[in-house]
Amino acid sequence: MPSTLAVADLDETGQATYTSYADSAADWQWTDEELAATQQDDAACLHTGSLALIRQPGGSRIEDHLAHAREHVTVSIDPNVRPLLVPTSAYRERLPRWCALADILRLSEDDLALLLPGTSPEEACDTWHAAGVRLVVITLGGRGALASLDGTRVTVPSPAVNVVDTIGAGDSFTAGLLHRLAALGHLGGRLDALTLQDVTNACMFAARVAALTCSVTGANPPQAGIAVLKSGGDRFLPHV
Repeated sequence: MPSTLAVADLDETGQATYTSYADSAADWQWTDEELAATQQDDAACLHTGSLALIRQPGGSRIEDHLAHAREHVTVSIDPNVRPLLVPTSAYRERLPRWCALADILRLSEDDLALLLPGTSPEEACDTWHAAGVRLVVITLGGRGALASLDGTRVTVPSPAVNVVDTIGAGDSFTAGLLHRLAALGHLGGRLDALTLQDVTNACMFAARVAALTCSVTGANPPQAGIAVLKSGGDRFLPHV
């Protein structure tokens, strides 16, 4: 059974638009048995989102899996709204349940505009905190990211970079965020010891990872740059 195919077209600024082919794809037809087989006793975080979480029959099964898994792991969700494939109303209906399941909600300002049109990022964070999620991070493209931990907020800037290709920028940000939170010892539970200082640290690291991704063609950050980021530097960022 094939997985969903996404075809990206880049404009002259490196911004991507997507066409997806998802009919009868495997990534939204998970069974309970398949999900149970993915459980790992040493896992610290479970991240999911997009079509796998919204399309049926697999979406509801993944929600049930998250409800059981969160007893042992931190849960991270990226809605990654795709209105050409699934009506936005379906995301709006499911999002409160996702917030109740998740410890971390990471989404883009484009997602926000679709989910809560006319709502400011700060108001959206408060809405989602009220639904249960502790850490909300909204990426703002070249303007950086807004992070809100239980209603206490910080904005981190994006590094200056020559944008070649934005494909994978959001996923790279999320990967960097989760990596840094793990390195700081915060994954594996309900983020009980997480501070705004560590949120800032993790988001700044994530922004650098996303910037590296945008600096090259394709969605793979240059490995040399990642090695430097892990050591605390940023000399591999191609600054404007």
